[in-house]
Amino acid sequence: MGGSQRLLSLKVLDLSRVLAGPFCSMILADMGADVIKLEIPGRGDDSRTFPPFKGDESLYFANLNRGKRGITLNLKHAEGKRVFIELVKWSDVLLENFRPGTMEDLGLGYEVLKEVNPRLIYASISGFGRTGHIESVRATILLVRRWVVFLASLVGLILRLPVCAQP
Repeated sequence: MGGSQRLLSLKVLDLSRVLAGPFCSMILADMGADVIKLEIPGRGDDSRTFPPFKGDESLYFANLNRGKRGITLNLKHAEGKRVFIELVKWSDVLLENFRPGTMEDLGLGYEVLKEVNPRLIYASISGFGRTGHIESVRATILLVRRWVVFLASLVGLILRLPVCAQP
């Protein structure tokens, strides 16, 4: 069986956005999984605004979301939740990268969804984990870049190498 056929029967509901989650579901789609990407109506994934562009389309977004089907759904409204629950019944895997507690606040956390689909694999990605003193901090690109510069500076100081003051 070729690499693109290995996950042919896997059904993935992708609520993730920007990088970590879409990259994960991109690999699953590349391996044959049927991935449905869920986006916010009227806005979509934030990465639709990331360069480079070809015409009006973000190539960043297009690359990370290749091979996926897309749907917009408002999970704050009853009809959106109803459709979402039907999709959960269909899915093998749910992938999300909201801040910890967001799905629970919507009434759609793991405890609720496992009752809808007991075989559901619920994958949650967050920048700083689900517990601890910085669990709710949003892992933005700017924040991650600052951490990388900070860590590189520490390594430079420890090894007595030249240190960059700014990214």
